Amino acid sequence: MDLAQARTTMQGYYKSDFLGQFSKRNNGETTSIDALLQKLGDPGILFQDRYIGSNPNPLGSKDKLIDKQDGSSYARDHALFHPGFRELQQRFGYYDIFLIDADSGDVMYTVFKELYYATSLKTGPFADSGLGKAYRRALGLPDNGSVFMTDFEPYLPSYNDPAAFIAIPVFDQGEQLGVIAFQLPIDRINQVMTGNGKWQESGLGESGETYLIGSDMKMRSQSRFFIENPQDFLTAIGEAGVSGNALDAIRSKETVIGLQPVNSPGAQRAIGGTTGFDVFDDYRGVPVLSAYKPVEIGSLKWAILAEINQQEAYAAATELRHDIAYLMIGTALVLALASAAIGWIFSLGVTVPLERILTSMRDISSGSGDLTVRLDDKNNDELGQLGGAFNTFVTKLEGIMVEVNHSTDEMTVASEELSTITRIWSPPHLQGILWLMSGTGLLPYIRPPC
Repeated sequence: MDLAQARTTMQGYYKSDFLGQFSKRNNGETTSIDALLQKLGDPGILFQDRYIGSNPNPLGSKDKLIDKQDGSSYARDHALFHPGFRELQQRFGYYDIFLIDADSGDVMYTVFKELYYATSLKTGPFADSGLGKAYRRALGLPDNGSVFMTDFEPYLPSYNDPAAFIAIPVFDQGEQLGVIAFQLPIDRINQVMTGNGKWQESGLGESGETYLIGSDMKMRSQSRFFIENPQDFLTAIGEAGVSGNALDAIRSKETVIGLQPVNSPGAQRAIGGTTGFDVFDDYRGVPVLSAYKPVEIGSLKWAILAEINQQEAYAAATELRHDIAYLMIGTALVLALASAAIGWIFSLGVTVPLERILTSMRDISSGSGDLTVRLDDKNNDELGQLGGAFNTFVTKLEGIMVEVNHSTDEMTVASEELSTITRIWSPPHLQGILWLMSGTGLLPYIRPPC
């Protein structure tokens, strides 16, 4: 295939396949395709046509082409090494793997064959991308296993989705041949941070989550709430103050990575190097219990946060507090009823005997009491003793009354005899004699005549 035909094929691919997907993932926005093609160069056009434009596999599956079978040495080498690199990429979950020439900066090989394939990271259209930065920084690393990692940022060949790269220099007997780079696996990072979507099984309940944030105070892993219910999540963060542009980007890209801001106190402290635990409103404006810690990966300063809604975290304590309150109220009611029952029983045992005593005493005080009545004094308690004392009192009172009655009878007889004497000795002349005799002391010896 000649260069002109290859350029025509790639123009169609850029403007149709790539730009269509780009517009879909960026809320209808577009990018300049002509500017990308102008910086691609003739060799890049030819290689991209062979392994992208003329690749029979659909967009997103260009890695399935193993042998181009065009008789070239590159095709033979690709058929030899591509299966191994592809297995490595799938086993460890990398988004892509790149082989980059040290001198020219040409991307000689990738697994997925996106638009950066066969471009120069020195002079090509993606020299200033995250992959270009990783390449240049890796060139300056020593041959001691050192690596360089870029932070997540929009990456045009991946439709401006956030991408991060790890780059390692490749040496042969002290001579630097190139750089091998890996595009970080967003899906694998999310699997780790979300417990593969099994939050409850991981002990995070119905509202717990763990996530990463970068030094720009934006998320570096997916939000649990976006995964579980995107519409409710977008409504919540919109009410929390997230801009309309960010909401549109999250909706179209179906990710919060590099888009969702997190400016909570815990996020700020963790990015500042502090580890701690506190209660505050999260990025949704919901009160949470949050544990936060800084994370350093090479030159990157990230932070990890583990949070759960305050209401859920305190649910067990609230339920326990309610149970204790109900138990105390129930216990108080039982004690009150028991006390009332005991008081009633006690009152029956006390008031009835006391009423009997009071009734008997009222009878006595009214002058019509029955002094032969006795109380029950058999109980060996205070009431028995009181009954016994009352019985003793009544017995003595009864004896006194018997003696009083006897004396009254004697006084009645004496009164009758005195009345008889008075009638006999009543003449007036005896009064003087009685008066004189009273003065001599003989009066007691005077006896009236029989």
